[in-house]
Amino acid sequence: MSLDFEDEPVDLGQYAWYWGETHQELVRRELSRAPDGSYLVHHTGDIEFHMLAVKVGDDIVWQPIYCRDGLVGFTEPLGFESFEDALEAYTESQTETHDTLRNPLPKPDFSKLRETHTTMKPVQLLKRLRDTHGLLGQRIDELDNVEGCIERLEQEIEEKSKSTEAYGVLIKVVSKQLEKTNELTSSSSDRLDEINNNCTALTKRLEGLRQEQTAIERERTSLVTERNEQSKLSTRCLDGIRDLENELQKIKDDIIEFSLYENCMDTMMLFIDHLLASDVTEFAQKVEEYDIDKSVAKSILKTESDGTFIVRTNNDPNKPYSISVSYSDAENEGLVVHFPVKRDDGCLGFDEQTCIFHDIQDLVTCYARIPFGSHDSTYGDLTLVRQVE
Repeated sequence: MSLDFEDEPVDLGQYAWYWGETHQELVRRELSRAPDGSYLVHHTGDIEFHMLAVKVGDDIVWQPIYCRDGLVGFTEPLGFESFEDALEAYTESQTETHDTLRNPLPKPDFSKLRETHTTMKPVQLLKRLRDTHGLLGQRIDELDNVEGCIERLEQEIEEKSKSTEAYGVLIKVVSKQLEKTNELTSSSSDRLDEINNNCTALTKRLEGLRQEQTAIERERTSLVTERNEQSKLSTRCLDGIRDLENELQKIKDDIIEFSLYENCMDTMMLFIDHLLASDVTEFAQKVEEYDIDKSVAKSILKTESDGTFIVRTNNDPNKPYSISVSYSDAENEGLVVHFPVKRDDGCLGFDEQTCIFHDIQDLVTCYARIPFGSHDSTYGDLTLVRQVE
């Protein structure tokens, strides 16, 4: 049976070896467990070619299959009218290298494989990622405050210790003076009243110094107790931070695992990187909303620089906004593209996997960093740069 490339979306799905659009890492994982000679064809996301993957010993051999103008082939010029013919020719040409296609590997049920790892959807995982990252930031701030408090207490404890030592020196000096003054009472009778008065004054001075020293020692003891409590709190903060970091890594692993099966790895990795970036700040301008249609938005934006945008309101509660963005295509022609914003479970986003934003300001802040190419490669590095003035 000949396979006409023009009918590829229908015909290829009938073959056990065709996996459709599947991430290469997932193909590698499944083929590594398959018998020698197992093979499959998967779509890489590039419109011009598919990829043949063959298990050869402990390795996996990758070979692009180009598809253009109704023809299929491994090299130019493309000489086959069907994938079947191309695969048969590949087997015949690879007998000496043993890259022969012996066992077509059927595509597994990815939903069941995914559920063995996590049953949560990407949108749920991304929400957890943001929430956990927010908690981690709070714990880090708490730790900074605790460490600052400990540093302050250490300084105060040191100051109290120095004061206690200083009082100790004064007490020794006054005690020596009192001792010498008492000695005078037995050797001088004509100044006895004066000497007794001096002894009384020195005794009071000594008692006062000892009381002040005792008070400072009590203050120091209180500070040490507080410092110890703050140290325990610091330990708890550190433990909490480690737990949150472990949880964050688990969520990231779950997102990556899910995105393998859903073939959205690039998008999810962009979200992981940008949502967790340390320098994320809210979009500088307050996002304005306009009740205008796309034709008006287009006339306003068509002469603006790339990334200039307008947020338009819609009457549909499930798609409450559209964002119109100025964009130059490969020919540098000024275009305006319109991205509908969906609402799901109270959050906003451009698709069901990324509806995680609390409001339109939150969404714009993210897409000032994450390119629209993460959803559609057509738009490459296009981001939201500034609102129209």
